[in-house]
Amino acid sequence: MHRQTLCIFLVYLVWHTFLSTTIAVKLKQPIMETFSQLIQSETPVLVDFYADWCGPCKAMEPIVKDVAKTLDGKARIIKINIDQSQAAAQAYNVQAVPTFILFRKGKIIWRHPGMIDKAGLLSVLKQHAG
Repeated sequence: MHRQTLCIFLVYLVWHTFLSTTIAVKLKQPIMETFSQLIQSETPVLVDFYADWCGPCKAMEPIVKDVAKTLDGKARIIKINIDQSQAAAQAYNVQAVPTFILFRKGKIIWRHPGMIDKAGLLSVLKQHAG
């Protein structure tokens, strides 16, 4: 009786792990496709890779919001939490947060790890917003 219970539990554990992995893969794929579509834009797209636990990321948040308001649609800014979107962070070799990557037509045109002041960020974006 004890062996049967153990076997049933192991089958359940394997099946549960399989389903969890399958669901996670299905959920991550559409997110990456949407991200891939976003960065294909003619309009520059600044991606702010951040983490909730990151102090410098929190310090950059008001700066990024001010820059977005100042640009008024000339560039698009999106934030990606590296803990929730590990595939995107790995795909672009994000090793530190914050990391800012500017895309146009799917290509990286600028990259900056770490903090940056508002003037510096605006200057880069205005240069590429054309």
